[in-house]
Amino acid sequence: LDIDKRSYQLAYFALMMKGRQYSSRILNKKIRNNLRVFEDSVDINVNHLGYMGISMTEERRKKAKEDLLYLIEEFENAKEIGSILKLKKLDLELLRKFVNDTKTEGQITFTDKNIEKTKVKLNNILDIAEMLNNKYDVMITNPPYLNKMPKRLKEYVWNNYSDYKNDLFAVFIYNNVEMCKKGGYSAYMTPFVWMFISTYEKLRNYILSNKHISSLIQMEYSAFEEATVPICTFVLQNKKSDKKGKYIRLTDFKGGIEVQRVKTLEAIENPDCEYYYETSQDNYKLIPGSPIAYWKMDKFLETFKKGNSINSYVKVMSSGNKTANNDKYLRFVWEVDKEHSTDKWILYAKGGPYRKWYGNIQ
Repeated sequence: LDIDKRSYQLAYFALMMKGRQYSSRILNKKIRNNLRVFEDSVDINVNHLGYMGISMTEERRKKAKEDLLYLIEEFENAKEIGSILKLKKLDLELLRKFVNDTKTEGQITFTDKNIEKTKVKLNNILDIAEMLNNKYDVMITNPPYLNKMPKRLKEYVWNNYSDYKNDLFAVFIYNNVEMCKKGGYSAYMTPFVWMFISTYEKLRNYILSNKHISSLIQMEYSAFEEATVPICTFVLQNKKSDKKGKYIRLTDFKGGIEVQRVKTLEAIENPDCEYYYETSQDNYKLIPGSPIAYWKMDKFLETFKKGNSINSYVKVMSSGNKTANNDKYLRFVWEVDKEHSTDKWILYAKGGPYRKWYGNIQ
């Protein structure tokens, strides 16, 4: 499935060329591909539905028409929303029969190009609806990375994926693993920020509570020569499991994707290497925020088991730092002798009135 027609065409070309490796006559065979491009439904003439389902009972015809009107409404912005489109379960066999049941004398013929155009569009929508509602053994994707979304897409994400709304790749992480069969696998390449920062804590909790992190490779920032991006590739299993996840940390190996590939294969062949880890994901939930800090689990857990909270030592104040005696403990920068500034005095952001070009440093 793709929202871009050119990408769809390139995918079709690549698929057929791959097929020719196995059969040079594949282009002469009636091979039906399973690729589709999203289309908006705004130009579908709903009046044409009145010419369909002619031989069906009134009850079944009414039901089919209602469901098709629902689909047409849902697909109004399909080219923008794409495969995160949420649809209710539908009797697609009934809808296909309805759409293709137009053979009636005196009302309409197959030479009517407008009706045929509507049928083609509706059948394409039904094919996409079937693909979106199917459950798969494996899902593989490099999802879009987008945190500043167009208005309509943003509204849809906020209404349907509010816990994962900060970036589109987080929506795909959630949505793709849910499209897997129970026990199926969903593989990704995404920014690795979801593993650590608070913005994606709900996503981490969802994964740790319901899914299994089967494996994860954290790449070096410049793994791809074309761009410097914080990337990881990982596999989620659509079920909870007590098995330990397998992790490879490549952050110390510079030199591009070929170095990353070689080091990954070395870690697979030699799990005793210092950058290969195995740990239970239940341990992450013992740490506030549940970071996927797989390479420091022993130290982290020891700290949180034996250590004391900062609240047991100091009172945390919501209003910022307070010295209790500013005249004694604070000086303006021009009051401090530069020669002794590093011995006794340090820069301190005290705050104060608004300043456009520089902060209030004391």
